[in-house]
Amino acid sequence: MNWLFGTDGFPPRWRCGTGWEAEPWVGWLHVVGDSLIAAAYTSIPLLLIYLGSKRNDVPFHWLGGLFAAFILACGATHALDAFIFWEPLYRLSGLMKALTAAVSWATVAALLLALPAILHLPGRAKLADSLEAEIAERRRAEAAERTAREAAEAANVAKTQFLAAMSHELRTPLTAVLGYADLLARALENPDRRDMARQIRANGNHLLTLLNDLLDLSKVEAGKLEIDRRPVELVPLLEEVRSLMNVQALDRGLKLEVRYLGPVPRFVMTDAVRLRQCLLNLLSNAIKFTDRGRVRMEVRFLPDAPADLTADARVPAAAGAI
Repeated sequence: MNWLFGTDGFPPRWRCGTGWEAEPWVGWLHVVGDSLIAAAYTSIPLLLIYLGSKRNDVPFHWLGGLFAAFILACGATHALDAFIFWEPLYRLSGLMKALTAAVSWATVAALLLALPAILHLPGRAKLADSLEAEIAERRRAEAAERTAREAAEAANVAKTQFLAAMSHELRTPLTAVLGYADLLARALENPDRRDMARQIRANGNHLLTLLNDLLDLSKVEAGKLEIDRRPVELVPLLEEVRSLMNVQALDRGLKLEVRYLGPVPRFVMTDAVRLRQCLLNLLSNAIKFTDRGRVRMEVRFLPDAPADLTADARVPAAAGAI
C-alpha cells in the first residue's frame, strides 16, 4: 500500500519542466478540464443507476450497470490526472488506467454480445403499428360487444311485447269463463255441484292472477320486480291452497290435509300471490312423488322470527320432506 501511494522519484507535474512556470495557464487548463470531466463522469453513472432503479422494464438493464462502472473508472483517471499536479501518485494513476482499460474492454465485449438482440428491438414505427393494431382490435371488440348488447336488448323488448300480448289474449276468454262459473254457481241447487263451480271460480281467479303477473319474468331480468307485502289472513290462504290442490290429490288416490302445529297468527305480512304460488308448487311436487297414503302440509309459527312462517309438505313414504 505504501508502494502504491509512494511518491519517491516522481515529482509533481508542476515541477516537470520549465514550461509550467512560463505558461501556468496551460497547467490550470489541464487541472480544470480534468476536474470537470471527472465531475461529469461521476454524475452520468449516478443518473444511470437512478434511472435503472426507477425503470426496471428498460431492456438490457445489466448493460447499463457495466456502462456506469466504465464511466466511473474514466472519471477516476481524470481526477487523478488533476491531482498529480500537486501529489505525484503515478503508480495509483497507472493502476487506475489499467483497471479502466479492463472495464472498457469488458463493456465492449458485452455490447458486442448484446448487439444482435439490440438490433432486433422494435423501432418507433413498428411500435406505432403494433399500437394501432391493438387499438383497432379493441375497437372491433367493443363494436361486437355493443352489437350483442343491442341485440339482447331488442330481444328483451320483443319478449316483453309478446308476453304482454299473450297475457291480454288469455285474459279475455278466461274472464268470460269466470263469469259463467259465477252464473253456474248461483244456478246450481246441489251443494256439492255448487262447490265444484266455486272451485272452478277459485282456480280461474288464481290463473287470472298469474296471467296478470306474466310480465314478472321480464321485471326480474330488469331488476324491477317488487314484492307487494301487505297483511294477509293466513288460514284462509292455506285453506284456499288446499282446496285448489285437493282435486289433483284425489286423482292420485291421496289424502291432502293441512295440520297446524300450535297457534298461528291471524295475519302475516307477505305477498299473497307469490306465497300462494310457492305453496302450490310445494304441494304439487309432493303429490307428484307420492304413490299412496297422504300428503300433509304442516304449518308452525316461529316465535324467534315473528315475521316468518315455515310450511313443510311431508311425504310419509319418503325419508325426508319437501
